[in-house]
Amino acid sequence: MTIFVRWDSDVHDILYFAIEQNWTWPKLQEQIDAAIDLARHPVPVILDLRTWVGLPSSNLFLPDNLPQAKKLIARNVQRQTPIVVVGADADARMLYDCLRMMDSRVGRQVYFTETLDEARDFLHQQQQMKRTAS
Repeated sequence: MTIFVRWDSDVHDILYFAIEQNWTWPKLQEQIDAAIDLARHPVPVILDLRTWVGLPSSNLFLPDNLPQAKKLIARNVQRQTPIVVVGADADARMLYDCLRMMDSRVGRQVYFTETLDEARDFLHQQQQMKRTAS
């Protein structure tokens, strides 16, 4: 499978979402829907890009990619929890910057780490701070 979603642990407090090679926009939308159904309430997400190979057709501004990116941005506005992106290469970071230029809300609660352990530690610290503040 080129895109998949699962719980990151038995505690069910973080979703793990991976995009690997040869993914498609319809598969991405399908897996986002699956993640929403799985969680049933807002939870943080780890987005693993360590093995992704970029966008379909390699260019955000191609006619097939731009409407899909806009759809993704529209869905992002509804997000209430952090996303930690793991292993983003230069192309992924450039894509992130382009999406932020299209809509500044894309950058809200998006963080980058190099490893899964860093992502998990960051999200667990965020959850601990949230519990302490409550």
